[in-house]
Amino acid sequence: MTIPSAATTRVVKVGGSLLSRPELGQRLNHFLENSPVDRNVIVVGGGSLVDTVRKWHETYPVTEDWCHRTSLRLMTETARLLSEICQQLTIVCEIASVPKQGNVILDCQRDMLTWESLEASWRVTSDSIAAEIANRLSATELWLLKSGSPESKFIREWASEGWVDECFTQIHDHRRPLYLLNMAVGDSLPLRGD
Repeated sequence: MTIPSAATTRVVKVGGSLLSRPELGQRLNHFLENSPVDRNVIVVGGGSLVDTVRKWHETYPVTEDWCHRTSLRLMTETARLLSEICQQLTIVCEIASVPKQGNVILDCQRDMLTWESLEASWRVTSDSIAAEIANRLSATELWLLKSGSPESKFIREWASEGWVDECFTQIHDHRRPLYLLNMAVGDSLPLRGD
């Protein structure tokens, strides 16, 4: 008799800076095909769209709360863009709608606007959002796909060097394996965070 293995869920944060790379679709599909799990829940960063909001915050007297909400709305657009780039990836708009199997992009705006667990400030970016989603889904792993990689394997150093946001180390469950993968370089090796 075969005992079925436990379901595996991986939350994959795709850095918004990767959206400017024409090879993103091919590399992301390769990643998903060559490291299969029961389901991949993909969260897309805001990239240059959110960088524009940062500039507005420096220029105008707008609140961080307004910036946070606007950035979440823009992450909806980057999720739609990634769905266009990787046409086999569909979008779901709530954690409760994530299927038990398969690969989806999570448009987290609706959920995030109701959560009080993450502060509405620049200290929280899509890295912390992905970590919170991993917590809520009891994910097996959390992967951060970026346009570079730190030299250190220590998560606290990732935060101090700006590889992850300031709140990440408080939100990420350190019992959950965390990997950072430089998607700007083909066939790069993941760095496991400690």
